[in-house]
Order: sequence, then C-alpha cells, then structure tokens
Amino acid sequence: MLFIDNKYLTWYSAIIFRAQTRQRPEGYTETHHVIPTSLYKNKANNLDSDPDTLKNLAVLTAREHYICHKLLTKITQGRNRYLMIHALWRMSNTNTRGQRHQITGTEYQKNRVLLAEARKEIPAWNKGIPRTAEEKAKIGAKIKEKFAKDGNGHLGKKRSAETRAKMSEKRKGKSSWNKGVPRDEA
Repeated sequence: MLFIDNKYLTWYSAIIFRAQTRQRPEGYTETHHVIPTSLYKNKANNLDSDPDTLKNLAVLTAREHYICHKLLTKITQGRNRYLMIHALWRMSNTNTRGQRHQITGTEYQKNRVLLAEARKEIPAWNKGIPRTAEEKAKIGAKIKEKFAKDGNGHLGKKRSAETRAKMSEKRKGKSSWNKGVPRDEA
C-alpha cells in the first residue's frame, strides 16, 4: 500500500479534496502532486501512469502545501518516507521563484532531525555488494582518466623541504584519521 491508513491520511485527503473542489484561491498558490512525482519514480511502487494528470494535481496555498508535505512524512514508510522527508527538507530550505517558506528554528531543527533519522533507516543501494577486480580496475581507470583530463590540484606537485616541514609541524600531536579503525582481511 502506498499510504498508511491513519488520521494523517484523513487530514491529507481532506485538504486535497477541498483544494480540488474549490475556486482557485486569491494570492500566491502552488501546484501540488497528490501522489508526489518521486513516488512515481520509485520502481517499487509500481505506478505507471503520468503524475501530471489533473486528478493528481491540486492548487494549494503555500501554508496548505507545507502542511501537506508534513503529512506525507506521516503517511508513508520505508524508502517512500525518506523521499517525503527529503522533499519537506528541500521545501523548507530552497528559494524558488522568489518565494521562501518561512519556518521557525524549532521547525527547522525538527525537520533536520527527521531527515537524519530517515537517512539512517535506508541502506545504501550498494551496501554489501562486493566489487570484482575487473570493476575496481575499471573505476580506477576512470579516476585516472579524469585526473589526467581535469587535473588534480596536488597530484605530481613537488613540495619544498620548508613546506614539508611546515606540514609535518602542523600535524604533530594529532592522531591519524584511521587510528583505531580495525582493518579487514582484504
């Protein structure tokens, strides 16, 4: 099921129904996808139709639009929930068409914590998939090609003894970034 059946879904549906059956509101409005386009792009949802149909669009005020995105984070789960939290985060922190959603510091913090927690729940797409030697060689060749083409700011530079001494002095007393990190068998 795409949405969780709870009170937030009822609230979301009421806002959408009201928006789709009323006259266009005065002043600033935003077009909202009832089923967000990111859920159409997620192949696990099996949504094949066009997200830009009139049934899937609602004209909302800026406040209603923000509330709908808050509600979407409460009626989705798994990868879909992560996508909705990310959309809410982008909406809260992006200036589009000269408009910016004004949120309080508390709202900002809540949204930021929500996004961080959602990221922890979703594993990386390639986690646990070992790379073959051929794949590693291919990736290495691409990186070398990129550095040969674009250049690496430090690759191939010879530093003077004075510069090396300064770098060494600066690092003294600091532990290595990988100190205490256990090494794997490979």
